[in-house]
Amino acid sequence: MGRKNSINITPLEVVHTSKSSGVTTTGANTTPVSVSGAVFTYKTNSVYRIWVMGRLNSAAATTGAAIQFDLSSAVTSIDVIGYNTLAAAGTISGFASVADDASVAVSSGVPAGPLDVPIIANGLLITGANTGTAQLRLRSETTAVTELLAGVVMVVEKIL
Repeated sequence: MGRKNSINITPLEVVHTSKSSGVTTTGANTTPVSVSGAVFTYKTNSVYRIWVMGRLNSAAATTGAAIQFDLSSAVTSIDVIGYNTLAAAGTISGFASVADDASVAVSSGVPAGPLDVPIIANGLLITGANTGTAQLRLRSETTAVTELLAGVVMVVEKIL
């Protein structure tokens, strides 16, 4: 008789899902703008995994973007990394954010077109003693207009 192994896996709790209905457009500057409907509430002493998927459009092929989160209270850490298509040849360009409403890297363009290109990001939010809200934000790389198209999906799962 063989020995049976069993693994108990607790499913993650999906605490937020959203799909944006409108286009989010940056101004002709690098100031982040809020993505409508893409905000969730976080609890104290918790860990959340965040997924964001959508389409990006820039008027100029030389203009990339980044997404980040504006937090309403202090947290232990917020880490976001993502990418979008850089050239029609298939290369990609990345972006990152490791602080409240601040990008530490911004993607460096999109394919010439302009074209609608996929943008994907993953994040990890570790809270501390505070509750609060996390608002998804879009930032343009340069002083050109960048758009996050309607239909951006955000999924937030509570890990701990």
